[in-house]
Amino acid sequence: MDNKAILDLLRALKESDDKFRNYEKNKAPKLVFWRRSLIISYIIWAVFLIADLLWAIRHFSTSIPAKFTIAISVFLSCFVIFSLYRFIKCNTIPSKYETLISDIKKYLEDKYKDGEAEKAVEFLLNDLNNKRTEIINEYERKAAAFGSAIMIFITAVMSVLVKDIFENKPNSDTTSVILAILLMVILVKILNLAVRGLIKQPAWGRANKEIYLINILNEVKYNFIESDSVKNTDTQSSTTSESESVSGSISESQSVSNL
Repeated sequence: MDNKAILDLLRALKESDDKFRNYEKNKAPKLVFWRRSLIISYIIWAVFLIADLLWAIRHFSTSIPAKFTIAISVFLSCFVIFSLYRFIKCNTIPSKYETLISDIKKYLEDKYKDGEAEKAVEFLLNDLNNKRTEIINEYERKAAAFGSAIMIFITAVMSVLVKDIFENKPNSDTTSVILAILLMVILVKILNLAVRGLIKQPAWGRANKEIYLINILNEVKYNFIESDSVKNTDTQSSTTSESESVSGSISESQSVSNL
């Protein structure tokens, strides 16, 4: 069951994100334009670069389309660099990440009064981290069970094939099956690593938002710690000043008494 406090916080994060997008469009439209241009041109450049490596470079001397493809790639490389330069140049507003940290901190301070916001951050982080740990552990259990089943199947098939190789001359079908099994093992390993990476660092969806929220709450937590440290320093300075003032008054009184 979803935690209501986390749902409210995710909703507040989305509202803050939408507010920043609108602010960015109104305050820095050129930044939005050049960022979009950079992303689109980079994707197109990557496609042409792959085409160059796989085809155009080998046929450069004999094919006009190959020369044209490489020329476009060179132009796109220059445009990507120019777009990056313009994007950096136009980036004169506060970063989105810092703005979201500030908004979430203010939201927590408004919702939890009397200094309870810092404790709320700790509870929220514990709940979110526990949820991520449970999801990862559940996947690890399923992956281990699936891997065991695959290995049992592969072991059984390989034992039959090895027996066939030793008893008879290996044929092309036997070799093909062995290579197919080895390829399947490699693909399963790659798929397992990819899925595990997506679970730990999801690229989209609710899980991605929760990971982003965890990062923001960690920053908010340290902001609260820094704020408490500053307050304690100010309190100590004030206490020291009062002590010095009282000490000075006592010294003056003693001097008058001696006179």
